[in-house]
Amino acid sequence: AYHQGLYGPHYIWFITYGYTDNWWIASYDEKSINCSIPEIEKVLANYFTFDNIELGTNPDTISGMNASQYIEHYNNFVEKPPDLFKYFQINGYDAIWALALALNRTEDVLKTMGSTLSDFHYNNTVIRSILFEEMTKTDFIGIGGPVRFTKGARISDIGIFQSQIKNNQKKIVKVGTHFGQTNTMEIDENKIYWIGGAVPADQVDTNDRIIGVSKSIFIIMTILASLGIIFSLLFLIINIMLRKRRHIKMSSPTINNLFLVGCITCYIAAIIFGIDPNTSGTSSSTVCSVRAWLICIGFSIAFGSLLSKTWRVYRIFTSGKKSKIVIRDYQLIMMVVFLVFIDIIYLTIWQIVDPLTSRLKLLSVEDSTGNLNLIIRNYIATCDSNHIFIWIGILYGIKLLLLIFGTFLAWETRHVNIAALNDSRFIGLSIYNTTLLCVIGIIISQFLANQIDASFVVISAFITFGVAATTCLVFVPKVITLRRKMGNVGQGSSIGRAQSKSETKNLTLAGKEAIDVDDDIVDRFISRIKDDADASAIINKIKQKRSLTMTSLMR
Repeated sequence: AYHQGLYGPHYIWFITYGYTDNWWIASYDEKSINCSIPEIEKVLANYFTFDNIELGTNPDTISGMNASQYIEHYNNFVEKPPDLFKYFQINGYDAIWALALALNRTEDVLKTMGSTLSDFHYNNTVIRSILFEEMTKTDFIGIGGPVRFTKGARISDIGIFQSQIKNNQKKIVKVGTHFGQTNTMEIDENKIYWIGGAVPADQVDTNDRIIGVSKSIFIIMTILASLGIIFSLLFLIINIMLRKRRHIKMSSPTINNLFLVGCITCYIAAIIFGIDPNTSGTSSSTVCSVRAWLICIGFSIAFGSLLSKTWRVYRIFTSGKKSKIVIRDYQLIMMVVFLVFIDIIYLTIWQIVDPLTSRLKLLSVEDSTGNLNLIIRNYIATCDSNHIFIWIGILYGIKLLLLIFGTFLAWETRHVNIAALNDSRFIGLSIYNTTLLCVIGIIISQFLANQIDASFVVISAFITFGVAATTCLVFVPKVITLRRKMGNVGQGSSIGRAQSKSETKNLTLAGKEAIDVDDDIVDRFISRIKDDADASAIINKIKQKRSLTMTSLMR
């Protein structure tokens, strides 16, 4: 019973033995029983048992002795009164009285028929039937209570007892009596111990409850994601309004815009993950699908933008060809579109073949605090499909390949530090950051699948803070540089030139040679670049004439 969980406030055991204190301890054998004493007592905490009333309470017995007088007389009569079954002889005593009284009445009947008990023999069915008839008329008060029979069995009063184990105290308490003659029962409810504080029902009601993300946690994570959206929009406005500025222009503002759109999409997905599919007021399958589409496409747009820019830097600075390499923005945009197109094809096939739907998963069963006879079944809504692990596994595999490729490009371009031409160093850090957070977030979320609040916090936090960190790595340096440049302009051209000449730029080409040049020279150098073709041509020219100084090159 213990190992099956059949104990507690909803279970009441009735057993035909167990009306002596601590009987389970006396018969406990550790080698043959797979439960400990405390485990057994969890089941026996409030069981009911029954026993014949051993000592009657009516002093007017047939023998003229009350129960206590009889016990005293019996103990004086025997040499050694038994400790166990010490009241069994009372049944024998009352049975002898019942037989004697029945024989007396039979003798009276036989006298009217001109016969006596002396005429009895085992083939005499007449006397036997008379004896049985008179036996059924037995009705007297014995030492054990009323004595009467029906169909050969004694109709006696039955005591109702309950085991009560509480506060480290164990006792058997008589809580009622069943009266055999009247077939009535008397119960002292004040003596009964109920584990749950109330009488359990033979059948409990159930209340199914769907547990969603707590409102406080959802509001906090929504505020954080919303702040991320606001900052992304601010960066987007700056990027669009100042796209003509040299520092913004040379970092491919169109690709930066795509990146910010992907970040905003990921922020929205972080909020959607906190919406319960079964209580959102929309179709449960719609919420599940929106989650998958937003996070997949948002990731592809944002990470694909970083990947494409890093790939361009990698191609320009690590190419061994002497001819110029021209990679225009539209080519990078096509790379991002290709990644998004793969997501759309894959998600569409998934949606048609094995669509995501909301399914309820039983989380726990608990008792109602206000109603003992009410069980609350807690469910959580999960987005699932028939072959969810296969679809998720393939999707993770695709994204993992992108992360590995991006990490490779970031590593190969780690020495390229021309801030005005590319964001390689910061993009590389962003790719490392994204890869690490994705791997850790996926692993942790699998262990917290049944903890709805913790799971949402982990998923939403990793998305929100991961995207925010990446956005800051890419755009904060640009904002700082723009502010510094605008400050220099405000201080006057002469001061600006003096400060400009005091600053130098370190150009590292293909990780092999470093050239220090004045910032003023770099400004003049970049002012001559009109598009990516010019930039690539000049960079290749620098490679070919590496022995020349930057001043000679500009001249």
